Amino acid sequence: MRPFQRTSSLRKISRRTPSGKSKTLLKSRRRNSKTCASCKKLLRGNLRSENRMFGGYLCHRCLSKYIKVSLRGIS
Repeated sequence: MRPFQRTSSLRKISRRTPSGKSKTLLKSRRRNSKTCASCKKLLRGNLRSENRMFGGYLCHRCLSKYIKVSLRGIS
């Protein structure tokens, strides 16, 4: 194995080639879906982070609650 392949971030899968030999195939691990930091629900949209405030960190409901609380001055 080459040095860049010696990592736990790659998943090792054993496959049999058409010639009958057994080879180790390296695949990247599947990423988990993003969740809201407050309510732990799945965030909608694509995997890239949104361009708004707390985008990719809070869902739209928790963000609106946070903005309302911060504007009222309640901490």
